[in-house]
Amino acid sequence: MSEVQQTRVVLLRPRLLMNVNGVSVARAAEKYGVRPEDILLVHDDLDKPLGKIAIKHGGSARGHNGVRSCVDCLQTDVMPRLRVGIGRPVEKSSVEQYILGRFSSQEQKVLDSVLVKSVDLLLSQLDAQQDSGCPSSPAGGRLTAQKRRETELSASAANQNTASGTGSPQQ
Repeated sequence: MSEVQQTRVVLLRPRLLMNVNGVSVARAAEKYGVRPEDILLVHDDLDKPLGKIAIKHGGSARGHNGVRSCVDCLQTDVMPRLRVGIGRPVEKSSVEQYILGRFSSQEQKVLDSVLVKSVDLLLSQLDAQQDSGCPSSPAGGRLTAQKRRETELSASAANQNTASGTGSPQQ
């Protein structure tokens, strides 16, 4: 866990295969108290040209097995995503070989600049969220979850007091 622009952030790079990485994401979300809508998935996108990036707010996995695994394990598709374009194979190689292959030195130069653009985009998202006064962060964080639980418990206790007609909390 780290702090970026006064926001607690958890960076996770699952060690599992992409097709089952949702298991790691769901475990980390539970461990750190992060809600699915506060998880930002970063993934490759065949349908975007190499070097193009875009934020997608929830929705289907669009055939991406890693995203599908996260959707299945978190039981929701609300997670925003940073889609990083890798383009489609130009030659007659299979999509699987293309995705699992190495980038050429020329492609790597493009991706180096994509990393800088991606960080800038994510930092601007953090700024926008802070400016809007939104209490939740892109990575949520344990404190956010703890405050949410405390609020829920307080509301629950207040409801019990009202229902029982007493002024003291029910034990």
